Amino acid sequence: MTAGPARACPAGHQLGPGKPGRACPGCRRDGVVARVAAADQSLTGEQVAAAVDAVAGHPAVLRSLAVALAGGQAGEVLAAGAPPAVGRLLTELISLGSTMFTPASCGTCGRTGWPLTRSGHAGMCSRCRNRELATACARCGTVKPVAGRTGGGEPLCERCRRRERGHRPCGSCGKTGPIAVRGRSGGKDVCVNLDHPGNPRGCETWEDAGSWWHSGSIRRSCVNAR
Repeated sequence: MTAGPARACPAGHQLGPGKPGRACPGCRRDGVVARVAAADQSLTGEQVAAAVDAVAGHPAVLRSLAVALAGGQAGEVLAAGAPPAVGRLLTELISLGSTMFTPASCGTCGRTGWPLTRSGHAGMCSRCRNRELATACARCGTVKPVAGRTGGGEPLCERCRRRERGHRPCGSCGKTGPIAVRGRSGGKDVCVNLDHPGNPRGCETWEDAGSWWHSGSIRRSCVNAR
């Protein structure tokens, strides 16, 4: 079969076999470079292009950069260092000698060196972002970061999420509780009290577990196996 003629976008970039009408990656890359170069006058266009190419090694990353930079003033977006793709680009620009920007920090706690999430006009680390989004737990009512949700979509704190996860009879001790290791291919479910370092996973009795508990390497008793 003879291959069809190569397709090209209006700017002359060669297009792959994707769907017609799909955004041109080359144009998207040129747009990102142009926005960053306009915001950072301390680097040459070639240096900015090198920074973008070093960071955007995957189409999804390039798409994330394009969306973030299009959502506000490029200088403000870069200074915030969020989302993480923008933070990596900022780090690359600074490493190439940019004098326009400094390393991004969390807008709440001031920590640097952490991936940041866009929140308003600033970037936030995951810890502060979780606190910002904290809400009342549907079970205990305590205002805490959301660790999970019920089947109906209601928020759960970490303590209540652990209480509700996978409660089934343990195949070793017979008690019903949170399961740490699911039995597969005919194996037994193991509860959280039997699944921790040093435990031979599946001790049938407390006497069997005694050797690893009394060795001193474990600081927690196998309560369900007593």
